[in-house]
Amino acid sequence: MAGGRGGALDALLHRRPPGVWEQFVREPCVFLARKLYTWRKTTPISGPPPPAGPVSVVCISDTHNTQPALPADDILVHAGDLTQSGSFAELQAAACASTAARARRHSVWTGIDTDIDIDILVTHAPPRAHLGCAHLLRLLWRVRPRLHVFGHVHAGAGTEGLCFDALQAAYERTVLARGEVGNLVRTVVAAVAVAAAAVAAWWVFCGFGFGRRQAREVTTLLVNAAMVGGLRDDELRSAVREVI
Repeated sequence: MAGGRGGALDALLHRRPPGVWEQFVREPCVFLARKLYTWRKTTPISGPPPPAGPVSVVCISDTHNTQPALPADDILVHAGDLTQSGSFAELQAAACASTAARARRHSVWTGIDTDIDIDILVTHAPPRAHLGCAHLLRLLWRVRPRLHVFGHVHAGAGTEGLCFDALQAAYERTVLARGEVGNLVRTVVAAVAVAAAAVAAWWVFCGFGFGRRQAREVTTLLVNAAMVGGLRDDELRSAVREVI
């Protein structure tokens, strides 16, 4: 019995991620909608800078007792899962390790602010259709912060720009419904509109940018700042630094 349990656990820990064909077969409409959505090219946030000028933000999450090297910044954001089990000894060690952060202008370790006029939103979980919570997705559409920092899903580490347009809405609707042909059709229509706008822009600028997709300006930057990865959390990533 022990060998059987050990074998099953070993198989679980070393399972391979689903391939492209497996993803398509499991949720074909969602798969195709995601391909259309990620096809769109985006540009970094521009917008007016804060009154005090640009602010550098270092984003980390899910450190789980690790002590990553942190670049210089104005604000350090930690989006949760500071320790592995939450024991007093782990928390004490993490507090000692955070001494370097006190020299910064501001440090944010966790939390959520739902005011309408905010620049940085910090949660532990991501929004739905971008790996997480449906309620948080609705909050993002209402608040539209310049930066949303989170973690929790270690395998989803990275950044993604949101434009809050018809293509994003159609894609998210498809994910929330776990498919449906009607939602996929709406995503296709929105993607065609994006492509048509890119072609029109090419003609307006007399061919400049030929061979490149017209970029759409990002309103909100999502940052999954999970620092550990791998099946056993044995990979340590670098902190994400953004300037807003």
